[in-house]
Formats: sequence, C-alpha cells, structure tokens
Amino acid sequence: MFRSRITSYRMFHVARMMHSDLTTARALALDTNREVRVHFVEADLALDPADAQHGAWDIQVGNRGSGSTEWDTLPVDRDGVVDVSQGERSIEEGGAHDADDISLADWGPLADDAVVFTPRGWLGNRSSDFVDGVIAVEIVNKRAMVDGLNERVRLTVARSGFVRMEPIRE
Repeated sequence: MFRSRITSYRMFHVARMMHSDLTTARALALDTNREVRVHFVEADLALDPADAQHGAWDIQVGNRGSGSTEWDTLPVDRDGVVDVSQGERSIEEGGAHDADDISLADWGPLADDAVVFTPRGWLGNRSSDFVDGVIAVEIVNKRAMVDGLNERVRLTVARSGFVRMEPIRE
C-alpha cells in the first residue's frame, strides 16, 4: 500500500514536470519570438511492468519564428558552448529525473515527435497531429499495472497552446 502511494506520487511529480515544461516552452516562444518545442525522445513502447521505466524529452528553441530548421536544447547557447543542462529530461533508470516504475507512453503519430509552440503561443503542429483538437501524451504508473490497475496522467495540449493535466484511474 505504502509503495503504491509513493509510486503514484512519482507519477504525478513527472506529470507536473512535463506540464511545467510544456507551459515553459509556450512562454519562451512568446518571449523569444521563435518556435519552441518539447521534443519527445524516448517512450515505453511495451509498457511491460516487469521492464524498467522509459521516458525522455527535451525543451528546444528553434532558429526561426516559423519553419525552424535547427533546434537548440535549453539553455540557449549564446557563447558557442553546448550546454543542455536545463532542457533534457530523462525519467529512465539512471537518468537525471529517474522515476522508478513510471514511464512515458508512446505518443502515437506526431510529426517530428514534438509539440511545437509558435511565437503567438499557439501550436504549430500539423493538423494530423491532433486527435479531437488536442495532442495527448500520458505518464503511466507501471507499479499500478502489477496490481491490476490502470493509473496514468494524460496531458493534453490544445491548438490554442493551453495545457491540461487529467488523472486517469481505472
């Protein structure tokens, strides 16, 4: 019981971190007048509770206000020295944000595996990336799966750039 509560807390912590990163990306796009994206790097495709946790994403700033061809992981490298200390997130075992039994589910067909914010704060993703008007990603509690539960947090991003967190427990 105690372990499942700790794992549930970890799941919400990771979901809040992703929510914060998406919100930060939107604000940064507005502030810099350039595209900013949350680029999903690693997902847990199998969601096997016996397997280690998987999940990683980056916060990146584009080189243009529209149609960026180059992306720089935060912080923006103004001095030519590559530093990705602020923009990389990894919840994998041994990662900077290691979260036992928590995984990022497969985000499905998403162009460039990213949520892209425009300088107006809206999403710049293709129409095919949206299901029911939103882009959705899920953080999954794999420990709950062992107990026969489906516990996850769905984060949705609307075309307007609004980010929402919704807990799901079945």
